[in-house]
Amino acid sequence: WQGTIANHGVGKEHLPVAFDRVATRKILIIDSITPTPDQDAGSLRTFNMIRMLVDAGCKVTFIPEDNIEYIDEFTPNLQRMGVECLYYPYVTSVQRYLKSSANEFDAVFLERGPVAAKYVGTIKSVAPHVPIFFDTHDLHYLRIARQSEVEDSKLLRTQSESMKLLEYGVMKKSDCTIVVSQFEEQIIEKEAPKVRTEVLPLFMEADPLNTAFEQRSGLLFIGGFRHQPNGDAVHFFVREIWPKVRQEIPDAVFHIIGPDVPPDITALASEDVIVEGFVSDLRPLFSKCRLSVAPLRFGAGVKGKIGTALAHGLPSVISSIAQEGSGLVDGEHVLVADRPEDFAEQVIRLYQDQALWQSLSKNGVQFIEDNYSLAVNQKRIEALLDEFAPLDSADRPDAKPESGSRVSVIRAAELQSDRA
Repeated sequence: WQGTIANHGVGKEHLPVAFDRVATRKILIIDSITPTPDQDAGSLRTFNMIRMLVDAGCKVTFIPEDNIEYIDEFTPNLQRMGVECLYYPYVTSVQRYLKSSANEFDAVFLERGPVAAKYVGTIKSVAPHVPIFFDTHDLHYLRIARQSEVEDSKLLRTQSESMKLLEYGVMKKSDCTIVVSQFEEQIIEKEAPKVRTEVLPLFMEADPLNTAFEQRSGLLFIGGFRHQPNGDAVHFFVREIWPKVRQEIPDAVFHIIGPDVPPDITALASEDVIVEGFVSDLRPLFSKCRLSVAPLRFGAGVKGKIGTALAHGLPSVISSIAQEGSGLVDGEHVLVADRPEDFAEQVIRLYQDQALWQSLSKNGVQFIEDNYSLAVNQKRIEALLDEFAPLDSADRPDAKPESGSRVSVIRAAELQSDRA
């Protein structure tokens, strides 16, 4: 075994890297919490990002920076995929871990601006050769600015300005900023033309449910209520739109789905408004209801609630804010309206028009397969890794292969041995 073992590492001082010798790259991901993909779109994005990196042959290490907690069910979900999850008491400080170990990685993904701002400086100082990907999820400052306009809030305008400084500060320190739409990419190009951006949209798979149109009834809204645009959208719909819909469809029922339901949303419950709260398996409701609504009045990024509905073959009526940056076409994939009377008219139309419903359902599923599927995004992520963290470390001008601390160095030695 002497010849084989010789290619398994570069000495006892680098055993953690030798353990991962079969990985093509070693990737660190830091997010605020351990992904709960059945509860919010941001978690689903991070979870599927990890899946694609694992499928690309990467050894992924994940840190939930908020309390560095082990979360029953969700931490084991990652571990079963082969992800190394770091948590208390084995790791007690993200900063200390980065100072001792950031140099061991081939790339770091920082999820969301507030998280990224805490650690981008440390990584740049202790491991300047390690590329940093800043995954925005959405432009937080844009979402807050729009909320300030809806609510006419000076406090929110101030918060938006502070968040803008934070997010662009991270972008300028990162090697690549990942955004979810060309719309947000164009905003960044105007504000900070030297920032390198890449568009990676939603990550999800089509899973159409084939319940016939005539066997369906009711509408649904889906969204986590820690996210303020969702609460505002539900109140707006129930107050301004739903009464107009009920005049034409008196037997319709509106289902409100999502975790962390606050008392003001619970108070909306009635005979025709059902507050479902968190639902672990969405398929029964998605199969039962006739359409989904997303009457968002502010927000940013591409909306996971719409992608999830379309992926299940459930047509949607959405606002222009909800449509923004998604690539969805009004009348082809979704119906779009903003004024309460227009939104209600489109809901009634879609609820009653079987041919339109079938067309939007079919086109929505196809859109997900063509644009948001893991197979499509897998290629995009692998291309990014090849650009910023090539397998041959010598291709990276400021890499330090002599340190022997990176997976790519060991992998390169294995490949040379295999060729021999």
